[in-house]
Amino acid sequence: EAYGSNKEYAFNLGDIENAEKLHVFESPIDLLSYITIARMYDREWEQDAFLSLGGVSGAKSGTGIYKQLNRILSLGKNIEKVYLHLDNDEPGKNAAKQIVAQLKSKYNVINAPPKAGKDYNERLKMILKHKRERNNR
Repeated sequence: EAYGSNKEYAFNLGDIENAEKLHVFESPIDLLSYITIARMYDREWEQDAFLSLGGVSGAKSGTGIYKQLNRILSLGKNIEKVYLHLDNDEPGKNAAKQIVAQLKSKYNVINAPPKAGKDYNERLKMILKHKRERNNR
């Protein structure tokens, strides 16, 4: 992310205009890690849309994170579900609460942080480490 860049144009993947599900992450590496995990377990993901917020530091004032999210939601006319895959830390949890409050009247919002680890990149590393250890036995 370049200094002074327009925050409305964040890292995203997928066919936003036709997707019914939007997955939201704090960072591009978490987004890509989530997709890697989905591919490892043969989960379908190609029909969904994905957005990285580039952090949640603007969560308190409602600036920053909402610009990207609002732009993507305005383009995604078929989006019905929004999955929040934010970090398992205080800023991530606070941002998730704020986003749920903002969107719950229009979308089915699911708060889905990683089951273990701080974020999805750390979760992916844990899975890969476990697989290596199991293969070495």
